[in-house]
Amino acid sequence: RIRTYYVNDNSLAGDEYASAVGNDANDGLTPDKPKASIQAVLLAYDLNPGEVILVDTGNYTLGTNIFVVAQDSGVAIQGAQTHATVLNRGNKATGTAVFEFQGADDVTLKHLSITGALTGVMIADGVDSDGIAIADSSVYGNGNGGSTNAIFVGTGNTGFTMTGSEVRNNTGLRGVYVNAADARISANVIKDNSGVGLELHGARQQVLGNTVTGNAGGGIAIDNNAGAAADLAKVSGNTVQGNGSGKAGISAAGNVQVSGNTVKAQTGINGSGLSLSGGALGTANEVSGNAIGIAVSGTGIAQGNHVFANTTGISASGTGGQVLGNLVENNTAGGVAVTVNGASTQIRNNRIVGNGGASVLLDST
Repeated sequence: RIRTYYVNDNSLAGDEYASAVGNDANDGLTPDKPKASIQAVLLAYDLNPGEVILVDTGNYTLGTNIFVVAQDSGVAIQGAQTHATVLNRGNKATGTAVFEFQGADDVTLKHLSITGALTGVMIADGVDSDGIAIADSSVYGNGNGGSTNAIFVGTGNTGFTMTGSEVRNNTGLRGVYVNAADARISANVIKDNSGVGLELHGARQQVLGNTVTGNAGGGIAIDNNAGAAADLAKVSGNTVQGNGSGKAGISAAGNVQVSGNTVKAQTGINGSGLSLSGGALGTANEVSGNAIGIAVSGTGIAQGNHVFANTTGISASGTGGQVLGNLVENNTAGGVAVTVNGASTQIRNNRIVGNGGASVLLDST
């Protein structure tokens, strides 16, 4: 039997699911007998895949982390759909989180506002929580600087997804950090975090259709050391703008394809729209208004991009880079600059027009 469980705070204002205020002495099985906390439901029942915890409108101050363990696998925890369900940890001390996963798989967090912890969602290295999903939620106001992450997905926790959500105004190294394979990050807004907006490591990552803006440490950073064609990671269709002075909008290394993105307004010394290295391919991107449109390092490949109205269009350094078939136009300081250590760089079949300075500058410093 698939059950629905009910949680409510001490108010009925704006409620969508429950008809009474919450009390952890209730069984939580009907709208008129909701429990007062998510953790009370998780502790009281061995939940089955497909079951749903409906958490009504309100502000929930959490005295502990919400621990989601193996017996909770397959459950959905869903907040109010037209009002706010705010889960506030109210404590940013070491080890605090709103949700802490400990072996649960295939859990969905939906329509929730997650705030006030050192880490909003913690899936630590090696806990083996696969298939965790965050949907239509907001993660904000977490972290206290230093090396913290608003969302942390550690090694061994494959198949993480986040869609339709907002990650904003968190303090720390990163808004979202994923160090496990097969993540899909799509149609989110990641903005105004004090570190990197989104950082991923691993095979077969997909970063699709997000808006990433105003993150002080850079926009999207991704690397993939798995070299097989089937392991390709993709960053596509994102809008990335104004992420930190001197930082990269999208930084990609290894077996990564960066395509169809709009990247602009990465200013400051060495600020670049795209930074490509280790064989990463950037193609069919619109890159404008940056200090450097595309920075190719080592064996990075810039092919078929529109690079315009930057200070320098494309810079190449290191050994073995490729600059192929790009339209490079109206960049104020020059089209393509190859630095003194840019050995064996290929510059072929580009259209380089209307730039200030040299169209192609070799051995520049």
